[in-house]
Amino acid sequence: MHGMVPLDESREVVRPAIIWCDQLASEYVDSVYRIMGKEIFSRITLNPLSPGFLWMRDYEGENYKRVKTVLLPKDYVRYRLTGSIGSEITDSSSTLVFDTSTRQWSKKIIETLGLDETYFPELSDPLSVVG
Repeated sequence: MHGMVPLDESREVVRPAIIWCDQLASEYVDSVYRIMGKEIFSRITLNPLSPGFLWMRDYEGENYKRVKTVLLPKDYVRYRLTGSIGSEITDSSSTLVFDTSTRQWSKKIIETLGLDETYFPELSDPLSVVG
């Protein structure tokens, strides 16, 4: 369930999902830690870095330009079943940009990495009815 499914403006999948075990973006780990500092990053996310989105930005620029929303794979299934776009916080904590202390998307990480905060959907608690 940990990964990213990028959707375009029409909510169509831009490219196949990049999941947590895909190591194509491993080159980014050290560069992100140099930009932000591993300790700071780890304190915010409480998770190791999985930067597939950055890889897509640099190696699939045309696909990246089409992205309007990024969902976790299970949130994409929810969207397909209910039409509801969103994510819940326990799984969102596996992403590159979730602040576990505030239970929100981390503006600091999003800005530092030059991402667009509108990519990331509304968050809900795990037991909330969402669709």
